Amino acid sequence: MKKISLCMIVKNEEKYLERCLSSVKILVDEIIIVDTGSSDRTIAIAKKFTSKIYNYDWNNNFAAARNFSFSKAKYEYIMWLDADDIFPQEQHQLFLKMKENLNENFIKIKYITKVDKNGNHKESIYRARIIKHGKYNWEGKVHEVIPVNYSDSYSVWEDIFIVHNPDEYKIKPLYLKIFEEIENQDQFDDRMFYHYGRELMLNKNYNKAILIFLKIKKNSTYELKKNYYIGECFYYQQNYLEATNFLLKIPVKNSDICCVIAKCYLKLKDYQQSIFWYQSALINNNFIINKNSCNFTPFLNLGYIFLIKKNYNKAYFYLKNAEKLCPSDESVINYLNYFKKIKGE
Repeated sequence: MKKISLCMIVKNEEKYLERCLSSVKILVDEIIIVDTGSSDRTIAIAKKFTSKIYNYDWNNNFAAARNFSFSKAKYEYIMWLDADDIFPQEQHQLFLKMKENLNENFIKIKYITKVDKNGNHKESIYRARIIKHGKYNWEGKVHEVIPVNYSDSYSVWEDIFIVHNPDEYKIKPLYLKIFEEIENQDQFDDRMFYHYGRELMLNKNYNKAILIFLKIKKNSTYELKKNYYIGECFYYQQNYLEATNFLLKIPVKNSDICCVIAKCYLKLKDYQQSIFWYQSALINNNFIINKNSCNFTPFLNLGYIFLIKKNYNKAYFYLKNAEKLCPSDESVINYLNYFKKIKGE
């Protein structure tokens, strides 16, 4: 069985670090913690799990800090996590089985990036999570990435996933500050424009976010995401007509984009158009941002619209489908209770 070094960079993570390390300690063969300036109990917590703790003078460069952590690893393979990640216990045996057959230069593992209050996985991506030591380095001062070479040997593990599970999503002003520092240094490619736009959105600077997203090239791998988030920016500004006018011009409309168009028409009280686009989301059954856009979101909102239109048979049909997917969702429960009330049950 191959040995794996876990390498992490942390700062003021007393809220999450013990949960993270407890979830992964039996899977890895050493734990490297690089602290970038904590003032809370982060280091004391880390000492419960490892003696390999290093201080790093923060220089507004995430890739440099992560590469420093990699440099301290001694084993053939390196895995990385963030402090608010969790490795679910039910997957431990799968992971250990993977270690027995580890030969590739890198391994991609599913990363669940958003979980709803009912524990349902809403958004996910695949990331190079385990790499052969010395083969790759991190790049990028912010939203750093390991630029793997797909001509090298690699594997993708569908059955193993890591969950990003903070108690709440924290807007990180440092990310935006770094983006603003490097914005005019000709260091931006489509990936950086995408992440910069997302940070601007999170900070509710929707106008600039739209301008940044529009810099992403046509036919880029980020084009569908760009279009989705531009629509979302207009939506959050309550510019529902601008959102629909923009999105309707897009030739490719997946379930995510159909749902944005539909919710804009819902806000405009154009119920027929909203119904059409939510039904289109169900037919497309293809998402890149939010898995719920393929099923739960259209079922729920079609149920709501048909309640408004007093078409109770259709309302019940769609709401029951939503209930099958998320039975404890508050909106599903409330709409079905309302349905029962008006039906006199």
